[in-house]
Amino acid sequence: MRAIVASFAFFASLLLSPAIAVADGFDDVFAIMSLPSGGDSPGCSGCHIAKGFAEPCPLFGTTQWGETQDGVLDCLTRRGYLDGGRDGTLAQVLGLVDGLPPRMPRFADLGDGRFWNQDELDVLGAWLDSLACP
Repeated sequence: MRAIVASFAFFASLLLSPAIAVADGFDDVFAIMSLPSGGDSPGCSGCHIAKGFAEPCPLFGTTQWGETQDGVLDCLTRRGYLDGGRDGTLAQVLGLVDGLPPRMPRFADLGDGRFWNQDELDVLGAWLDSLACP
């Protein structure tokens, strides 16, 4: 019986470890993401993050990520936006990848919202680096 319990605990820890690792450090990134969109803000709230958005998010057909930190993280992960870490989709659209201009927030280039500044990109980069396999 002990062997069965020990085996279950071992395999459960393998399954949960990646989710815990992804969540570590996301608080700081989510604090930026959850700022209101538009104005002088780099936030995603109102467009990608809002009350009433489905969790878990649909994989296709919507730009909605969710309404809670856990829901947004789950959505970014399931949609593959974190794949590739510092060179992945999320990093590319926010301007973290050298040589690629930022594309989000959507209307920042028109003066409604602003792109992430270097301090905010450093927070994102540090978190994405922490996701990389050793």
